[in-house]
Amino acid sequence: MFAESVGGGRGGDAGLAEVKFYDILQAFSHYTYEATSGELLVCDLQGVFEPDHVDSTSGRPQPLFRLTDPVIHDVSSSKLRAAEDGWGRRKVSETAGGEVEGSKAAQQQRHGRTDRRQQGIADFFETHRCNAVCRALRLTKGSDVRHELQKSISSIGAAGDG
Repeated sequence: MFAESVGGGRGGDAGLAEVKFYDILQAFSHYTYEATSGELLVCDLQGVFEPDHVDSTSGRPQPLFRLTDPVIHDVSSSKLRAAEDGWGRRKVSETAGGEVEGSKAAQQQRHGRTDRRQQGIADFFETHRCNAVCRALRLTKGSDVRHELQKSISSIGAAGDG
């Protein structure tokens, strides 16, 4: 796991002089959501921090996070991927993994068994609390994201009830 924190913030990075690794990883997850316009979220980050890593191209010291086994929640995994033919029938084709495209199994396997789509994103933001790194990156407040996700999930549930 990661050491507690990294020091040495730059003069312009107010509030970032001493940042906990956990905060960096949480902010990265939050950033992936915003950078993909809410389509993806990369989370459950674990790995090692290499403060003395030397960049192979420049030869300069370049601290590095080496992350392993991330979870990717993908909203588009929940969209039906089977198209309709001209007669209103669904076209059925197999994915590379052998599942029938458009089937529940194929949709859930896009990023592995841990891809929980929009619900996984909502669950992340239920526990995420923005930190100094989120604020420095000017990310949308987590509480605002939670509110929008709750509205979206409620409208999907209501549409499925009729």
